[in-house]
Amino acid sequence: MSFLKIATVDARVAEGNADVLARLRKDDIQTVVIENVFTSAECDRIVADLEANRPGFPKTYFPEAFRSFFFGANLNLAHPDLADYFAMTPTFDQALDALMKPYGGFGPRVLGVLSDLDRGRRYQTPPGPDAGRHYMATTIRGHEQKGYIPPHFDNEQIKRPSFNHLLPLIEGDVFSFVVTLHRSLEGGALEVFDVTADRFGDSFVNRDGPGPKPDLSTRERVTFDVADGTMVVVRSGRYLHRLSPVGGGRTRWTFCSFMAQSRADDAMFCWG
Repeated sequence: MSFLKIATVDARVAEGNADVLARLRKDDIQTVVIENVFTSAECDRIVADLEANRPGFPKTYFPEAFRSFFFGANLNLAHPDLADYFAMTPTFDQALDALMKPYGGFGPRVLGVLSDLDRGRRYQTPPGPDAGRHYMATTIRGHEQKGYIPPHFDNEQIKRPSFNHLLPLIEGDVFSFVVTLHRSLEGGALEVFDVTADRFGDSFVNRDGPGPKPDLSTRERVTFDVADGTMVVVRSGRYLHRLSPVGGGRTRWTFCSFMAQSRADDAMFCWG
């Protein structure tokens, strides 16, 4: 039996599985695979727009060694004053609206599925530090050839200075979701390890740069190499995970967001 308990559901009948994300929060399960969030034809059209950047997304970058980029900005990598992050947000929002308008909008098609799987709980962006501002709901990630993300725990990210505003607004573990828009032809899979933050967190803190990596060769892992249009929601704050190197000659495209419970109400906050 795997260390990771996984539930697989179909987005087209999400309301029939309305307790699945509550089970994830309670740790009854650790991963939810949501199929058919988008059709393969929809993914092809979305990716064609992304590759030409027709909507006009602002572009930022992972550390150079990772050979990957964002449309939008990743809060982990933002300056602690967040000035550039929030200055970029309106442009990102406009581009995301333009990209997703033919498909019903990012909120209804992605966050709405999560809400349906959580008895109607609101999934929304956190408010920013100033009136009228909010965080980006997601980032769009392009992982090019040999692009990867090293092993990490997402609970570690909230210790970074760029989270000084958001941290008091959330509680509990950080979760994340990844919607695959174009899988890589080789590699490029999400791998989740039987390594938990409470036991091994100090070994993987701030692993953005070079340096010796703990040996994971003997650790049990579960690999998610899912079809285009599929979302994977995982307890990424607690379980060590990584993106294996991309190969095969095409870019891996995804929506990726982090999530945590709001302290003030029953909402789940989502950010890029």
